[in-house]
Amino acid sequence: RQAADAFQHALEYRCDSLEARRALAATLTAADDREAARQAWEAVLAAAPQDNDALAQLGPLAEKAGDRAKAEKNYKEVVERAPDHRDAWFRYGVLLLERGDSASAASAFERCLELKPDWADAAFNRALAKWHLGDRAAAAAAFEQALDLDPGSLDAARALASLAIDSQDEERARTYYGCLRGSAWEVSYNLGLLSQRQGSLRDAATLYREALASKPTCVEALVNLGH
Repeated sequence: RQAADAFQHALEYRCDSLEARRALAATLTAADDREAARQAWEAVLAAAPQDNDALAQLGPLAEKAGDRAKAEKNYKEVVERAPDHRDAWFRYGVLLLERGDSASAASAFERCLELKPDWADAAFNRALAKWHLGDRAAAAAAFEQALDLDPGSLDAARALASLAIDSQDEERARTYYGCLRGSAWEVSYNLGLLSQRQGSLRDAATLYREALASKPTCVEALVNLGH
């Protein structure tokens, strides 16, 4: 806040100083003074209309204010003006995915990966978009890429396990659920189901007990344990 006051004071003496105007906007953003920051970045753009970095600052502010439509419009404008702006592509893809435009979201995340091939979050979100489009084979390949980039991604492993269950590939499902064991009650429950189907009843009982220890109200686990 003191820094923002100092930059505001500087602008009273040098109202044409773009450097001070940008510093003021950045400081207000850091202080989470959203409305003042928005006005400050708009003032930067008024002085320098081609400043794509300034334009990109308005998207996150709109998101924080709850105006996701405005944020999406902002990110779209940024990527049209600056096709190599990675962060704008990523946030644009997230918003597209949230409102159900999975095809456009997948394209946005593919662009992210062109710009940064080792971007695990972009790979994961591209996989989600493919899954929402119903392309299970492409989704599985994309989740595997995400898991390769981030071997600790429980979400990617969980998604791959679910896809394997859907395709009735129980061995593959067991492999991925095995990576997740102990992370959530539903993982133990699903592993229990797989063990029960394969006749490993002692293992199944152990896994159902693990699930019930985490979620005592899991009636399905209790019924299966009884069987």
